[in-house]
Amino acid sequence: MNHYNNVKIHVSPNYGDMSLAAADFLYREILAKPNLLICPASGNSPRQTYDTLAGLLQPGQGRRLKVIALDEWEGIAPDDPSSGAYQIKSQLIGPIGVQDYFLFRGDQADHAAEMQRAEQYLQQNGPIDLCVLGIGTNGHLGLNEPAETLSGPVHRSQLAASTQMHQMVADTAHRPEYGITLGMRDIMLSKKIVLIVNGAHKSAVMAEFLTGKISTRLPASFLWLHPDVTCFCDQAAVETALGH
Repeated sequence: MNHYNNVKIHVSPNYGDMSLAAADFLYREILAKPNLLICPASGNSPRQTYDTLAGLLQPGQGRRLKVIALDEWEGIAPDDPSSGAYQIKSQLIGPIGVQDYFLFRGDQADHAAEMQRAEQYLQQNGPIDLCVLGIGTNGHLGLNEPAETLSGPVHRSQLAASTQMHQMVADTAHRPEYGITLGMRDIMLSKKIVLIVNGAHKSAVMAEFLTGKISTRLPASFLWLHPDVTCFCDQAAVETALGH
């Protein structure tokens, strides 16, 4: 494990070992506080972590958890396998038996109403106890894209071209140009943050992240301002930065 001020970096030799380490961390957090509010990212990086976590929990252990989605693709329904809602429901909410949760509806035409629903859920249940994040190849967190300025609250985000090519939506008939996401305020108010990163395709952005320089052009860099961040990554993701 490497310590970079407040960011703890756990490097595993491969994706499977990384996923197991991250799942074990989440499992221990749930045992310590069974009713915690968790905000899980969707995507490929945490996919095996979620499956492993569901296997670690005994029936009923996750029943008291609360879940709020991090983000969602605009124009994609919750029952579409490409949606974040579908992944979180099928990998966490269903297998663990979570009763109290919030998922964005990407097909909701009234964007303001969706944002208000999320804000109300956070006001009633927040702040987030444990936020599970990935990092985009362009450094985004959730769908908080690189820009001159970043938004604090829940908002509608115009997606960068690289995000529009994300593997989750690469084969969909509808290629989203916008998304809805928790803002940087919501992420930074989380009590603990877990960052899960894997693959050589993330090595360049991780090398930039690990410089510790903070910029709105690299939203993930704001994690350096948070007091409790644990990063689980495989060797390929940090080979350039750490020389492993």
